[in-house]
Amino acid sequence: MNFYVDLPKLDSAVNRLAEVEYGLNSSAIKLERIQDELKSLRIYGVENSLNVIVDDLHRQKHETRALLNLLDRCIDIYKDNENMLMELREMEDYINSQEKAEGENPFDFDIFLMFLVHKPDGMSDEEYLDMLRDITKEVEAQRGYGWDPKATNCYVKKLNDALADSDGSDYSEIISNIHDESTMVGSDVYTDMLKASGLSDKEKADLVIDQMGGTIDENGMLQLTGDFKFDPNMPPHADFYDVLSDCVTNSYGKKGADYDGTDVQKIHQLRYYIDYQNITYIREHYKGEGMTDEDALRAYVFDENGLNGDLMDAEPARYHNKFPTTTTYEEYYSGREQNRKRLTPDFHSEFIIDGNGDFVSQWNVLEWNDDGTVISDYQYYYDEYNGENASSKPYTWDEAKMQVANTESFNYADSNGDVHEIIDSGVVNDNDPNYRQNMREGLASPEKGQYKQKYEMDDDFSKKR
Repeated sequence: MNFYVDLPKLDSAVNRLAEVEYGLNSSAIKLERIQDELKSLRIYGVENSLNVIVDDLHRQKHETRALLNLLDRCIDIYKDNENMLMELREMEDYINSQEKAEGENPFDFDIFLMFLVHKPDGMSDEEYLDMLRDITKEVEAQRGYGWDPKATNCYVKKLNDALADSDGSDYSEIISNIHDESTMVGSDVYTDMLKASGLSDKEKADLVIDQMGGTIDENGMLQLTGDFKFDPNMPPHADFYDVLSDCVTNSYGKKGADYDGTDVQKIHQLRYYIDYQNITYIREHYKGEGMTDEDALRAYVFDENGLNGDLMDAEPARYHNKFPTTTTYEEYYSGREQNRKRLTPDFHSEFIIDGNGDFVSQWNVLEWNDDGTVISDYQYYYDEYNGENASSKPYTWDEAKMQVANTESFNYADSNGDVHEIIDSGVVNDNDPNYRQNMREGLASPEKGQYKQKYEMDDDFSKKR
């Protein structure tokens, strides 16, 4: 790779292009004068033809001027950064020597020429070179995480933007902060990299799970054991959810799509961890002393950093009001408050609320191992809720099963319909972990004809979809 730029030739090209622009401008002026003369003679056919020619000349003139501006900028950049280019050539020689030793070159120095990483005011050339070396290591690390060149280019742009506001003394901290944010799934940096990536939609969805260390354990449960974690400040209406959902929808949202196997099991169950992220966010950011989960959800709806008054959607919660098959729906819910469902306006994030204003969720029951994985053994929960520890549990065994069976469920689709059936509700039974399948046994959802609920008028923070 050669970074040498022949500035005299570039200057010559700019001068020739300027001559072309002058000629185009001169021709356009002459033709406009002829147009004026033809107008007075009322020769409309020729005039209309000239209109097309003049418009085309103006277009070429504007395009030529834009190209001239770009080339002028390039000349300024190369002249101003001649020392930097010399240092880059020095770095290239070093990398080439490493390539010979290791048999592989993991770096792409085009990235520096493409974006010309900002040199903070007051930073010496030696410090600048050190910073570029650190950024090179960052690019290598990002590629090790599975990102493609378009995503890593976006990453460098993020660094560049942050460095533009710095005097350079804190560049190591800036690089560290951007790196940390890039490992927080759903952060602005991570989301923009996912958007910019040239990977296919399926590859993007798989990459998110791979970066989070997604594996299916012996109980059929997705475990996230990687260094990448959800950004704790990611709200239920986050842009990331739209990007991820589009990836899944575009990959699998058509009838006949190949939506089975381990990859789909992971994609399906990732929704449950998003549920955990969402209810935890509402509880930690909005739930104060004496407040119910519903109170906190309402506060989120009207907070300017939340939905800013954009009401949630109220939908029937038929699948979230299961009943024991030993009785009937009418008997079980006679005198019993039913659960309600609320959705963010994008249809993705879902909350189930019981009669006390508390979230109904499997995450009220599930427990964690010391290594950060979820306890997924059905027998563990059966023993805990039916054994000597039962008195310390927040629910009876039957209530615990209802929490799991009636839990919320994030939606990849953006509305009800065939796509929602294919990628959300239609994959539950075959792709759920064993504990959910076991806890649903003996429970049923009411039929459409039986289900009755005045769900749309119960609060002031939602509307009927």
